Amino acid sequence: MSETEEIPPPKSEEELNQIPNLSESDRVHVETHGDWDADRTLTVEQVDADPERTDNLSITSQDSQVVLSGYGTEYRLTIDRSWTNAWQRVTLSWPSRPEGISVTDIGVIDS
Repeated sequence: MSETEEIPPPKSEEELNQIPNLSESDRVHVETHGDWDADRTLTVEQVDADPERTDNLSITSQDSQVVLSGYGTEYRLTIDRSWTNAWQRVTLSWPSRPEGISVTDIGVIDS
């Protein structure tokens, strides 16, 4: 998204609509929307990664992604934007959950 474009609001009040500024090797705690999904403490591996195709058809953004690692798995933070730009949210996806889940909070634990 260019600097001049207005950032759409989050899809719901609980969800994030932007990925915070992160640096490689930051340890972050990621909270997700679903009660059935555990929150995770992960390490930032790459910032501004090229977008990777996901199974979530609503991810229309060409914004860069953030690659995270932890628990022997690679995770990706992605911007999920509505087709009309009415809303956007941050999603966390990983190989066994390629459709992603919405993110409610990202906190840096250690920089």
